[in-house]
Formats: sequence, C-alpha cells, structure tokens
Amino acid sequence: TTCASKMLENFVPPYNATVMEKLDAENIVMLGKTSMDEFAMGGSTQTSAFAKTKNPYDLDRVPGGSSGGSAAAVAAGLAPVALGTDTGGSIRQPAAFCGVVGLKPTYGRVSRYGLVAFASSLDQIGPITRNVADNALILKAIAGHDSRDATSAPRAAEDFASGMEDGIRGIKVGLPREFFGRGINEEVKKGVLKAAEGLEKLGATVIPISSGNTERQIMIMKDFGSTLLVGTPSYALYLAETAERLGVGRDELKLRLGMFGGEGITEAMRAEI
Repeated sequence: TTCASKMLENFVPPYNATVMEKLDAENIVMLGKTSMDEFAMGGSTQTSAFAKTKNPYDLDRVPGGSSGGSAAAVAAGLAPVALGTDTGGSIRQPAAFCGVVGLKPTYGRVSRYGLVAFASSLDQIGPITRNVADNALILKAIAGHDSRDATSAPRAAEDFASGMEDGIRGIKVGLPREFFGRGINEEVKKGVLKAAEGLEKLGATVIPISSGNTERQIMIMKDFGSTLLVGTPSYALYLAETAERLGVGRDELKLRLGMFGGEGITEAMRAEI
C-alpha cells in the first residue's frame, strides 16, 4: 500500500485488490505487509524508504527483489505464503535468492485490479511459498477472470495441484545455451546444472536449446539498464531533465543509476533526484 515510498507513507487504499478479496474469501489470515524495493525499482530490496531487508539464510546478503520482503518472510518461516509482483523477475529472482518457490503466472491469469502498475503489459501478481504444493493452492485461489481488469483472461481458475503426484517423468525441460556464456558465476552455473541433473533423475528430459536472441536481449537490458520505465518517453524525459539538473551526461547518469538499485548514485545526487 506504500510501495516502500515516503510519498505513500500515509496512503490508505480506497478499495481492495482483487487478489486480496479472493484470499479473504478463502479465510486466509493476513499477517502484515512486507518490504520491497521502492516502487519495485530494484533487485535487492535495499532501496526501500523504510528498511533494508536481509536474506534470512545469510544476513550479509540481500534477499533479491523487488519482492524481497515477501521471499525473506517465507524463507524465515514468518509466513507460509506471501504475494509478490513480477515484471521482469521480481518474484522469481528473490525466490531463488531465498530458496523458496516463486511463480510468475501467465499474463492475464491473475487479475491486476488494485495493483500499482510498473509496466502494465508485463506486471503479474504471483505466490511465494515454501513448496510447490502450497504455490499451486494459492494460485488456484487468486487466479480466474475479473471483469474489472481488461487484460484478465476469460478462464476460470484450475486445480493446479492435480497431477502433482504423477511426478515429472516424460516432461521436457529446455536449458538455454546462452545462459551459460561469458560472465556467468561458476557457483551459479554448478547449481543450475546440479538442479538439471536432479530433474533428470526424477524422469524429466533436459534438452539444450537456443533462442537465437538472448545476446541481443541482454545487450538491450544493459543499454537501458535502470529499472525505471525503460524505453518510454517518460524515461527519456527523466534522463534528459535529471542529467541537465545534475550537470552530467545522460550516459553517465544511466551508468550511475545502475541496473539494480542505483549503487553509483551518491547521497548528494540521491537527495537531488
């Protein structure tokens, strides 16, 4: 309700989001709110205006973001489930950092009514849980058509947990070759390959694939970098106005903003921005 921003510190929403109405109808107990990167612009949950979140498994490490507070709360056992929002990884990345299950549903499966938008054509609300079974149960509770969301898919919620006992034998899993190229952390590489081996032992078939566009996608992400509204007129205007005000070039400003959280911004510049 505050987007971890001082600007909304005292804001009281005039209505509930559809997902909250659905969970309330299931008599779920609401325990509280979690921290996040301010307006979801970050990947570490260190840009909150209220508190920096730590990884419960190692307090010297970040929990990921932007939904890092949700992932950390579930990983620490403070709650069995929490919701997050995912535009470009903000559920999946912190779930990976904290060793929990995070799912970004297919666009339109979960209503965005009541969600503070980041990039409306990409945003989705999804569950973060300690195991897959719980994730399936929560997804069933929050999925389904909503007439108040024009992008909501006209499909009823399904029993996503059905068939789980059948295992994963026969399922094909694609492993993109480009993800193992230059710059990958060796420890991360070993962890992913070990997980792939585990899937194979359970009966899945792991197949190397190639998208053909991965390198270009990475280049675009690095070019626009910041998790602001990249590629939009408002972002271009923001860069131009802010760079002029601070007396730096736009490329230098983008470099200082950084891809995740603006580590290159000095306190003086942060206050000015």
